Amino acid sequence: LSAPSVTFDTQATETTISGETTFNNLSCATASKTIKFTQGTNQTVNGTLTLTGGSGAGEKITLVSTVNTQKWDITFPNGTQAVSYVDVRDSDANTNIVSCYNSDDTGNNNANWVFSTIAITSPTVGKTIGTTPVVRGTAGAGDTVLIKDKDNTTVLTTTADANGNF
Repeated sequence: LSAPSVTFDTQATETTISGETTFNNLSCATASKTIKFTQGTNQTVNGTLTLTGGSGAGEKITLVSTVNTQKWDITFPNGTQAVSYVDVRDSDANTNIVSCYNSDDTGNNNANWVFSTIAITSPTVGKTIGTTPVVRGTAGAGDTVLIKDKDNTTVLTTTADANGNF
């Protein structure tokens, strides 16, 4: 099955993807959403994978197999993704690494799923110091970090060092 861009935006808490599907783009920004994948299948995302769950308790997007401990695969030929606040179990990511920020690895995933926490440690949340504040934080080693203003405009781009500091 081939699908164009697919967005899971309904409030229904659970969706099951049956069989193997090739998506142009796949996205979900619905907090507390569970997406189940048929065990033994591969999902391909040729464009961009965008998954952004919520930061509160129980608000992460859950990605799991339809059968506990049985694997499902996801392939990214182009590797474009933005993944945060997800909970992943029983998955092999093929072709490229999936960097998951502020997310949970609940087991049985391959090494291509990389779970990192990104946090700004200075200045204090909601406080800036002068017109050009120094921003410090942590991310995954070598990750590109974009700092955006309240209007979602990128105001700084930097790269985390080998220890994840920026």
